[in-house]
Amino acid sequence: MNNWLKERFSDPHRAMDTLCTVAFSLCGLLFVYFMVLVIAAQIMFRS
Repeated sequence: MNNWLKERFSDPHRAMDTLCTVAFSLCGLLFVYFMVLVIAAQIMFRS
């Protein structure tokens, strides 16, 4: 795992690519989580 990280971050361009990918997945997860919360809240308020 540590070796993989070193290999990734030795090349600046690949490091940026990895960071962008991680950031994008985190944003996607947060968005999905937020949507689920909104839908759950709507169901709660309706009943």
